[in-house]
Amino acid sequence: ADVSTHMIYPNPATHSVSLVWHANSSGTAMLKLIDATGKIVQSMRIDKVQGRNLHRLELPARLAAGRYLLRMESESDSFTENLMIRR
Repeated sequence: ADVSTHMIYPNPATHSVSLVWHANSSGTAMLKLIDATGKIVQSMRIDKVQGRNLHRLELPARLAAGRYLLRMESESDSFTENLMIRR
């Protein structure tokens, strides 16, 4: 099921991006940052709680400026957002 409420900010981002989302259940989730070619350039497992979640993702300096997809996946929730990185 898709998450009903989620947002990422700032967007465009430079050094880090914050994700706020409502999860249907607690557990773990995978965050993936995907570049324009479809390559996963950053991936991490995070803990989530049922209800409101806030997670800050540091953006590695090696990532070039441009358009990325930020994907959050778990057993009960998932969403994908466009993210612009500025350098």
